[in-house]
Amino acid sequence: MPLQNAEYYDEMHKNCLRNAEHYSTVKYYEMWKRIVVELWKEGVWYTTLDIGCGVGQLMDMLRDNAITCRGFDVSEFAVSICGRKGHQVLVDSAEEHGYGSFGAYVCTEVLEHLEDDIAVIKLWPKGQLVLFSVPIFMDRSHVRCFPDKKSIKEHYHGVLNIEKIWPYKRRHLVKARVK
Repeated sequence: MPLQNAEYYDEMHKNCLRNAEHYSTVKYYEMWKRIVVELWKEGVWYTTLDIGCGVGQLMDMLRDNAITCRGFDVSEFAVSICGRKGHQVLVDSAEEHGYGSFGAYVCTEVLEHLEDDIAVIKLWPKGQLVLFSVPIFMDRSHVRCFPDKKSIKEHYHGVLNIEKIWPYKRRHLVKARVK
C-alpha cells in the first residue's frame, strides 16, 4: 500500500501547475530523454507499460518518439487527463495490477511511495526490462529514499539485476531486469 491514499494523489495532481506543462519543460525531461534512448536501444518501442503514469507527460513524450505505451495510476483525476489526451490508461494500483507482457516497464517516481515495493516487483515477469527512478530525498509521501547508488543496489539486489544507474538532480534512473 502507498503511504498516502488515492485521494491524496488526486489532490496533488489537481493542485500541481506543472501538470499542464509540455513535457519538455518539466524537471524530469533530461531523465525521460534517457528512457526514450534506452527503449529504442533495447528495441522495445512497440510496447511499454507506464506504472504510475500520472497525467501522462512521459506518455506524451513516448508517443512523440514513436513508442507505444499504456499506463495506469491510482489517481482517477490523473487518469482522466491521460484519457482526454488519447492514452490507453486505467485506474489501478501497483499492488493490485495484473501485470502482463510488455517490452518494458517504466516506473518513474513511484516505488518510493509503496510500503512494500519489493512485493510489487515480485509481481513482474522474470526477465522483464524495467526503467525506474527513485529519489535521493525524503518527502511526506515517500516511504524511503536512496542517497546513493549503493543504497539502490542493496535494496533491490534480491529482485532485480541492475544493469545501469544514472544520477540526475535529486534522483537516480535505474535500468534493470527482474530476477
